[in-house]
Amino acid sequence: MRIPYVGTILALLCLSFAAYAGDGVFMVVKGDIRVQAQAGGEQKAKVGLKVQEGDTVIAGADARAKIVMVDKNVLNISPDTKITIEKYKFDAAKDEKSVSLNVLYGKVRSTVNQKYDGEKNTFNIKTPSAVAGVRGTDFVTGYNRVTSTTKIVTFEGRVMTGTGFDARGKMLNPVAVNPGQFTVASRGMPPAPPAEVPKAELVSMKNETKADSPATSGGGDNRAPSDDGGKEDKNKDKGDDKKGPDDKKAPEENKGPAPREGAAPPPASMGVSDNDMMARDPSGTEPPKGPPVFQDCAACRAPATGFPQQLPTELLQNGPTKLIINVQ
Repeated sequence: MRIPYVGTILALLCLSFAAYAGDGVFMVVKGDIRVQAQAGGEQKAKVGLKVQEGDTVIAGADARAKIVMVDKNVLNISPDTKITIEKYKFDAAKDEKSVSLNVLYGKVRSTVNQKYDGEKNTFNIKTPSAVAGVRGTDFVTGYNRVTSTTKIVTFEGRVMTGTGFDARGKMLNPVAVNPGQFTVASRGMPPAPPAEVPKAELVSMKNETKADSPATSGGGDNRAPSDDGGKEDKNKDKGDDKKGPDDKKAPEENKGPAPREGAAPPPASMGVSDNDMMARDPSGTEPPKGPPVFQDCAACRAPATGFPQQLPTELLQNGPTKLIINVQ
């Protein structure tokens, strides 16, 4: 009678180990981070909370999180991001590793410390418009749900980016993104040829995509204790109230000309700025786009918007004609 009982205990232990094998744990939580379980239910994340295969992590505005997986791979989640851990298998004894992450929107930095061969052992991260496969690297995946555009930026290693996989698991339309490079992939289109990221921008992105970086502080800062016992945190703000020699200057001295009202915003540098990488709510937060607005012109009877279809006859006379249009 004891054998079935022992067998049941062993089976339960195996099941417990299998569940733990796919675990990750929150090491940093800043702001509103929620976890949705595959079986249903939602809870607010906190440091020490575990995530399982099938869980979905949602970061609100100004929220950030750092998750360390059981295999020491690290996920840094940026604000306005939703990611599902679709598959996470790790068995060091059998050298079996298989990871599949789905970035539904937003931006995630993956620091992959394990080595994958791309065949038996795989680490793939996908978005609605692209897939990326790595063998051990540090990179950022961002998906903008407004433009349906994916951007991959590589810090270390190499990231293969394509439009999907065929029936044999081979990547379609692959593009290799090496350190310091980025690529862009729109829905239904192959990834663009990789291009270099400006060094200053690359350094800035490395810093702002780490949830535990001082530059990414946010409300509700929560993190696991560091080895230095918090000594650095006690002293990091010293001297903040000291004024430098430039503080006496008037604010206007360092300002450029004010932007013209209604003018289009400047283009993003190399297409990898934080605003472009961040998913935006399509409910109307974007500035309205359209032709410039002109004031009514009594002389030429120009409408309030656009140019008149035809100039009045009196303006078509011989000789110079002075036409003034005020641009708002």
